[in-house]
Amino acid sequence: MHTSHTYEVETATTLFSFLTERLPDQKRTNIKKLLKFKSVFVNQKPVTKFDHPLLPGDLVHIKGHNPEKSGKRPPFTLQILHEDKDIIVVVKPPKLLTIATEKEKTNTAYHQLWNYVEWQNPHRGERIFIVHRIDRDTSGLLVFARTEAIKRVLQERWDEVEKRYYAVVEGVPKKSEDVIESHLRESDKSLKVHSVAPADDAKYAATKYKVVKVGDDYSLLDITLLTGRKNQIRVHLADRGHPVVGDKKYGATSNPAKRLGLHAYHLSFIHPTTGKRMVFSSELPPELKKLLKLSNENKAEALRQRPPAQRDDRARPKPKRSQPARPKRPRAKSSEKGRPGT
Repeated sequence: MHTSHTYEVETATTLFSFLTERLPDQKRTNIKKLLKFKSVFVNQKPVTKFDHPLLPGDLVHIKGHNPEKSGKRPPFTLQILHEDKDIIVVVKPPKLLTIATEKEKTNTAYHQLWNYVEWQNPHRGERIFIVHRIDRDTSGLLVFARTEAIKRVLQERWDEVEKRYYAVVEGVPKKSEDVIESHLRESDKSLKVHSVAPADDAKYAATKYKVVKVGDDYSLLDITLLTGRKNQIRVHLADRGHPVVGDKKYGATSNPAKRLGLHAYHLSFIHPTTGKRMVFSSELPPELKKLLKLSNENKAEALRQRPPAQRDDRARPKPKRSQPARPKRPRAKSSEKGRPGT
């Protein structure tokens, strides 16, 4: 059964962009057909032009669109940690974009969550708003707002949010903890970010790390972002000679987990409405835990396979060193005479 649905525009855009965002389950050709056959109305007037401008407050009515047309719930790979009337906090898996790009419009965390909200209340026209993002290949915590006003409040305070990551890196850092500072600039050609000398077009970045666990091949670092620049953690760790596992873009030599070894595991911020401190955590994914375990197992196996003469003998009891016999002192002869006078 076909029904109609009406949406309110909240940010300026074009009609086609609005429709592709609102109808993520529809192919572009189907959306074009809706326009061609005058099934889309803007402020009660039929519109067929895909580039028709939309302004905040405009009402878009889609005739024949049924949000519940499928009995199956759309694919959902996010883990919801918290949900209230203002915010939703989720854990994003690796290899999933936060928001759409020119090449990928629908396979994103945003669209999955939008489908989730739409599925719960198909006739209320609810929306979600992106507060921040993490890289496609990074897993971890994301916060979404349920209104544009809440989004603005969170973004204005984002520098005050405590953001921490787990990073599995190649090798073992010399310092157990440190702060890495540099100025970062993105290359227009390679789209890679580099540390450069201070300049007007370079942004200051600071990354604090602490070594949590050490294996033979990899180390687990607890990262605190002191600034929030693109690829900041990846560049800074590569600068120190310890690229993130799986990060071939910045010099990693291996990809044993078939993913980037970076996980946004901790967020702490003040709730924009209640004023309460909100703290969210996400465990290190099992495929990254396994890397550290295998690293230690490989170290033990390599030790077992060494020839006996090359093995670490610290656990063996050390033989007692023979001490040369001390010469015996001749006994003093007893004298019948008394002590000499003073």
